[in-house]
Amino acid sequence: MHYLKKAEREAVQLSDLNLTLTSQDADLLQLHYASDKFAKIKTLGCFESMPASGNINNSFNLSFSRLNNETNLNFAITGSLCSHQTEVSLKPFLINSYPDLLKTLPTHRLSIAGRNPSRKLKMICSKYCGISIIANPADMQSIIDHSDIYICPINVGGGLKLRVMDALKAGLPVLAHAVSSRGHDAFKKAGFLFEYEDEQSFLESLKLLLTSRCEGRLEREKIKRLYASIFSYESGVNRLKELLINFKLTEE
Repeated sequence: MHYLKKAEREAVQLSDLNLTLTSQDADLLQLHYASDKFAKIKTLGCFESMPASGNINNSFNLSFSRLNNETNLNFAITGSLCSHQTEVSLKPFLINSYPDLLKTLPTHRLSIAGRNPSRKLKMICSKYCGISIIANPADMQSIIDHSDIYICPINVGGGLKLRVMDALKAGLPVLAHAVSSRGHDAFKKAGFLFEYEDEQSFLESLKLLLTSRCEGRLEREKIKRLYASIFSYESGVNRLKELLINFKLTEE
């Protein structure tokens, strides 16, 4: 760990420009390594690796969502179900927070999809009739598209959670732990991502989300447009150009 920290410090301090995925990452680097004589640290954000290949017809997905009333909602959790951060986050969520969801919406459905779910996870989920585990799905995005609300209970790790990006790209509102909401400030401000930290705030955020949905403020197309303005390849390239131009101007 000592050598890892040393290498990280040298990488930050000897670089001309450091680019981070989230503002929280930039703040941490600034706190630990930066000073007036060292490199600049800027937040670039995350964006897709290639331009969009045309418009995608989501008419089926949208009509699917309209069939669901405000109690028979479809929730989704996705990710590698055998990874450490998923297991240590998902089990406490199912034991401590999920019962509140069950009480609030007794007829909802929750799909938990991902690679190689453990036997212990299956045992916990078997206690609830509303949960379906989809092991090793062939098309993860289809599961997200056919959902109404996305939950990301991951409460460990850093950086930006790509599974949250997948949901926002599909136009889903997201209920996420504070750790998983990093880098998504624009969606929180717009009222498309609802953050929680514990059982009490989970229930509060769930109710806020459901109220927004009932009032028609969670339109999929609006969420998709905001996603494209932040995470599309084009928006990322434009941010990078602006950062490099500003960096060059300050260096001259």
